[in-house]
Amino acid sequence: MDLLTQDLLYIVHSRMLVIGTVLLLLAVATVVFIAALITTQWKLKKSYSNVLYSLVLSLEARDRYSAGHSIRVAELSKQLAIKMGLKKKMVEIIYRAGLLHDIGKIGIPDSILLKKTKLNLQDMVKVSEHPLIASSLLKTVEKFYEKEIQIIEAHHERWDGQGYPRRLKQDAIPLGAQIMAVADTYDAMTSDRPYREALSMDEALTEIGMNSGSQFNPLIVDQFAELFEDKAFKIQSNEDISEFQIGV
Repeated sequence: MDLLTQDLLYIVHSRMLVIGTVLLLLAVATVVFIAALITTQWKLKKSYSNVLYSLVLSLEARDRYSAGHSIRVAELSKQLAIKMGLKKKMVEIIYRAGLLHDIGKIGIPDSILLKKTKLNLQDMVKVSEHPLIASSLLKTVEKFYEKEIQIIEAHHERWDGQGYPRRLKQDAIPLGAQIMAVADTYDAMTSDRPYREALSMDEALTEIGMNSGSQFNPLIVDQFAELFEDKAFKIQSNEDISEFQIGV
C-alpha cells in the first residue's frame, strides 16, 4: 500500500470517527431531551392532578353529607372494573374518572346542593348540568384526561336512553360510565341525606336490581351484586377523601 493510499484511508477513518462521535452525541442528546420531556409532562400532569384534587376537596367540604363520596365511588368502580376483567390501564382511567365525576358540581349553587328538602324539577334541571360543567373544566387538560372526560360526561346516562345529558342508550354509553352509574347510585343510596336516612346495603342492592335493564346494564348489575357476596370486599362508608392522593 503506497503512502497516498494510507493517507486517504487515514482521512476517511478520521472523518468516520468524527461523524460517529457526532451521531453518538446526537443520540445521547435526543435521549436526554426525551427523558426531560417525559419528566416535564409527568410534573405537569401531577400539577393538574393536585389542582383537581383540591377542587374535589373544596366541593366535598361544602356538604358533610357528600364527604368521601368521590373516593368511595372511585373505589367501587375500580373493584367492579377489576371483577369484570378490564385491563389495568382502563381500570386506572375509571378510577380517576370516579374521583372527578362530581367535580362539575363546583358550578352548582349552594342553595341547591345544600338544600334540606328534596330537589324540585327546576333544581334537578340545574343539577343535571354538572356532567357538562365537569367536561368544560377538564377539557382544559383534555390531553391528560380525554377518556376520563368521556366517562364523566356520561355517568348519568341510562341503559334505556332516558338519562342525561345526551340521552345515550345501551352500548352507546361508555363502559366506564355504565360501571360508574351503578357505583354512584349505590353510594348515594347508602349515604345519609338531609331528607332521608341511608339505605342498608341489602336495600340498596335490591333497588339497583329493580332498575336492572332500565337504568343500568343488567350484566353490570349482576357483577356488582356478586362483589358483595365476597365477605372480603368492603368499602368504608366514612372514608376521608383528604387522605387520598390522585394517582397519575
